[in-house]
Amino acid sequence: MKKEKILIVGNNISSNALAKKLKESEFCSEIFIAGNGDIESDFKTVDIRENNCEELLKFVLDNGISLTIPFCAKSLNAGVGDFFNSNEQKVFSPDKSSSIPFLNGVHGKKLLYRINSGTSKFGVFDKINLANDFLDDCKFPVIVKTSDVCADKVLCPTKKFASEIIYNMLEIQNVSEILIEEYTFGHKFSVYFITDGYGVLPITTFKEYKFEKDSDCAMLTDGMGGYCPDYKISEEILAKTVEIAKNIINSLSKKNSVYMGFFGIEFNLDKDEILSAEEIFPFIRNHCAESVLNSTEVDLIDLINACISGYFADDYEIIKTNDLYYISVLLKNKNNNKNIVLCESAKTLNRAKNNLILELETYKNYSYRKDILK
Repeated sequence: MKKEKILIVGNNISSNALAKKLKESEFCSEIFIAGNGDIESDFKTVDIRENNCEELLKFVLDNGISLTIPFCAKSLNAGVGDFFNSNEQKVFSPDKSSSIPFLNGVHGKKLLYRINSGTSKFGVFDKINLANDFLDDCKFPVIVKTSDVCADKVLCPTKKFASEIIYNMLEIQNVSEILIEEYTFGHKFSVYFITDGYGVLPITTFKEYKFEKDSDCAMLTDGMGGYCPDYKISEEILAKTVEIAKNIINSLSKKNSVYMGFFGIEFNLDKDEILSAEEIFPFIRNHCAESVLNSTEVDLIDLINACISGYFADDYEIIKTNDLYYISVLLKNKNNNKNIVLCESAKTLNRAKNNLILELETYKNYSYRKDILK
């Protein structure tokens, strides 16, 4: 296989982690990152908007790029993968239609319901009175959120608080529709997968920490850090998560909708070890990316080419990982609010935590979720 000249579309923390992992491959020649990110990158950056298909294609043709990897929501919404495929360019990307349930929480929740994933009770509303009627039959707390999977979620302990949030979203913010779901209690974790649009393999489990403000309504983000693998997840439970992931991809492929790429699923495991899928999302989240990718012991370019070329199922039965624990934390600069992610690893989780604590001592101007290190 010849060496690849690669363009990653999306200049963010996770795309830079992907670039670092790709650079380790013997098949990597050069890497460019396109997009208007506000982070410092170690790679050559290209000032082209992530949704500008024509300009991205022109750059690829003018610079001899042999592999393009859209790695942000804007590029998927713009259909970069479809556009490149129609112009006979090698691209590792979902098509636009398959990415919808991964980018839109309402569509994602409906898909999880259709495949009988055990997802929590939910409702979708565009009118305040109907949303409040739904609350009458809910078990509290509930989560209220918009359809954007990247947006923060509000955990509401009572109907009064939930009603206030619903009014604010639908009436003040003019959100077109909201999703309300019952909060499930238990052990929450994510699993990351890779797929060629037909076969699915797990990469690793990740225990995330959700940020919660000290208020009556807790704001839940995608995560402020965490560790992998999650030692509480048995092989039996992991196998069940894989079946759910396969059902998702199969459901899409039956509609001639091909999701090729990385994706994650948030799960809940209750006290009786009953598993439920809570949310699906594309790519690898910023606070997870370096940990997840570094845990693998595969040539990532070969793996990606296997997905594109159709020999993924033949060449890969598992995604081999190492025997290290990885822990990462999202840091916010107190001066400019810009985020960075620190990641450390060791043979044990405690050692990885201690390594991270030592590194954090040099970041005096940054805030972070301290209970990650407990």
